[in-house]
Amino acid sequence: MIARERGGRRVLQCPTLCLWALKDDLEELYGDVLTVWRPWAKKLSGRGMECGHHMGEEAPEELARELLAFLSPRSIGASH
Repeated sequence: MIARERGGRRVLQCPTLCLWALKDDLEELYGDVLTVWRPWAKKLSGRGMECGHHMGEEAPEELARELLAFLSPRSIGASH
């Protein structure tokens, strides 16, 4: 991972996937999650998932699909 400085903090240059639970309070606390993370991750993608805090337990198939799609060889060269 190559990083550049942003106000004294590093910024991710690699593709970054951000998934969050819609039945949790993350959006209520912080608003648009991707907008919050965008200054810290140059190649950011992601979305909210219809589940609670324990995503791997509550939506394992959906989470696995998202992770496999993100990590697939086809997505490596694509911009996220």
